[in-house]
Amino acid sequence: MNAALALGRESGAVNAEADIWEAPIPVIDAARNPFARVAAAAPVAASNFGRICAVLRDPVEERVVLEIACSLGLEADPDAAEAAGLVTHSRWHGELWVQPRHELLGHAVAKRLSADETLAIHRAAGEVLGGRRGLRHSLAAASAVDDALLARVQDIARAVASPAQADEAIGYLRSILGLYDEGREHDEVLIEIALLAMRFRRQQLILDLMPQTEALPAGALTTAIAVEMLAVAGRIPDALAAAEDALGQADVPGTAQGRILAAHIAGIQAQFQLMTGDTEPIPALVRRARELVDAVLPGDTDAASARLRWMYTGDGQRMRLLGWAMTAAARAGDMEAFRAAFGELSMLIAQAEASPELVDALVTRAGVQMQSGDVPAVHADMLAASAVLVRAPHAWTAGHVRVILSHVEYLLGNWAASEAGAESALSLAMDVTAFTVRPVTHFTAALVAASRGGAATVGALLEAGERATISRHESYESSMAAVAAAELARAAGNPVEQLRACSDPALRSMVSTTHGWKTYKVEALAALGRVDEARTALADLRATARWQPHYGSALWLEARIEDAADRQKRAKALYEQAVADPAAGLFPFPMARARADFGRFLLRVGDADGAAAQLSQAAEVFTRLGASPDLERTLALLERAGGNGSAVPTDPFAALTARERQIAQHASRGHTNREIAEALFLSVTTVNFHMRNILPKLGLSSRRELRILAPTA
Repeated sequence: MNAALALGRESGAVNAEADIWEAPIPVIDAARNPFARVAAAAPVAASNFGRICAVLRDPVEERVVLEIACSLGLEADPDAAEAAGLVTHSRWHGELWVQPRHELLGHAVAKRLSADETLAIHRAAGEVLGGRRGLRHSLAAASAVDDALLARVQDIARAVASPAQADEAIGYLRSILGLYDEGREHDEVLIEIALLAMRFRRQQLILDLMPQTEALPAGALTTAIAVEMLAVAGRIPDALAAAEDALGQADVPGTAQGRILAAHIAGIQAQFQLMTGDTEPIPALVRRARELVDAVLPGDTDAASARLRWMYTGDGQRMRLLGWAMTAAARAGDMEAFRAAFGELSMLIAQAEASPELVDALVTRAGVQMQSGDVPAVHADMLAASAVLVRAPHAWTAGHVRVILSHVEYLLGNWAASEAGAESALSLAMDVTAFTVRPVTHFTAALVAASRGGAATVGALLEAGERATISRHESYESSMAAVAAAELARAAGNPVEQLRACSDPALRSMVSTTHGWKTYKVEALAALGRVDEARTALADLRATARWQPHYGSALWLEARIEDAADRQKRAKALYEQAVADPAAGLFPFPMARARADFGRFLLRVGDADGAAAQLSQAAEVFTRLGASPDLERTLALLERAGGNGSAVPTDPFAALTARERQIAQHASRGHTNREIAEALFLSVTTVNFHMRNILPKLGLSSRRELRILAPTA
């Protein structure tokens, strides 16, 4: 109790205004640890057993602990250790396992050991355990590098085939690195670490080593490392300058290794140039990079060092380069170059096998398809990219896959899938290498919450997105924050705030955007009765090549303006066209808003039956989506129209939590638990758990009843 009070006093002393990462974190030392007396009072044999477990920390077989004690010449009694409260036992796969009873207890026990005692236990554990568990302890005990230890780590590093394995190998190599003084051996291990991080996009794990990587001897290999490290750290101009310096050296492509490195450096130079938002140099950079990729000879990958072979992928690199060229051409309005790049890229995508480069190509193609309004094609590409990510999770644009898919699901009215995708994207946002996606990850996650009127959630997400911003350039939907803010204001029925959200002059200079914010601007001006300004804004919207009706059709917006101008005949004709427009029907939420507006208009001009028909259809969509603010307004109008609000299907999942709702919606479509788990990025065990809660909450006994309850969920 006293220790807890002391901890509370120290925590309370932290300045409430301090940044959370700068606030001091109180550490409980061994003397003040409330478990320290337990450890001190234990018998010798129990204490010895507990000490070994405390140093090992993780659960381990009881026989292993006894073998370590024997090798150290120590008496150890597992039963006495458990009776003294030092360890806990569990049985798994027929084996008895032990671990410290509590983390703080283990801390107290380990702190009472001398450095020599701790090293002796680690050394013995390394010999007894063997394998990778033993390697961790051997590294902890090492004070110098021996050939056998280095060989074990290098074997693991060279066999890495996934990001998770790369993380493990990087940890081992970092332990080795710490044992070397500055010199050739130190630099070789550092290069090995950096190359693993580059290959599997794990640069975030080694950003603290950046001063050391920058100090490596000059050369094409160390330049390639420096370029990526600088870019991931947000120092794009420095990265571009380093790449240009390396490519300017005439002798770089003179060997097999040099040709592979030159092609790699040229490719990432074009990629990082795209991150600046200045696309004018891209065509020339891509041409040079393609020449260098084509210059790699058939036998070069065999002749080069094994640790560099991953850098050359031939058509994989060409796909990436075509993506950058296509994006630059689209922004420059060079349609001939755009069509040529798009056609060649699509041909390579069609014949490509699963790879990080394929993910990047699909994402790039999806970006330009979104600009052209082909949302179904974007959806198909992102579903394909998601499937490839299972086998190649270390693509540069892995984060973009989750964000774009979440956004598209929102537009198509699949809000449960959108929420699930956004949650997954948020949880992984700080792990992705492409830092430009971090802000838009938060902004996209705000969309569903905004449409449901969740002001606090939206505010927190927009603020978090701003904090995550390193560069103002975003390669997908730069204006997403404005769209989310405007959507929240629209849901709240606040056209003044809605107009403010989409009136920032900076929005006009954003190139990576569908200009959806212009939809909200026209609607807000019409709602405020500023008809002339609304007409000007609509003309601007229609003149914008990249505007698409994802948030509402131009016909609906024009009807809204004529409605505000009280030009009833014209407004009615436009509303009728808007709700019959098959292209706009692809987006159920804005179509429902158009129907609600049409119903309000018909009610105003005295057509109660027509109003009730439109309002009922709108209410059904709002109910399915859980768009409560729109639903409340629509039901109020429906009541005035003499319609039967109770006839509108109620939300069948109202009793469920957000996660349960997501799972129930998938289950109501006949999806299996495994299919649901894959769609929502959950484990099958988690889905099983939620399904056991969902059915009783809804008063159901089977999944078949769930499909009957919500046939259109």
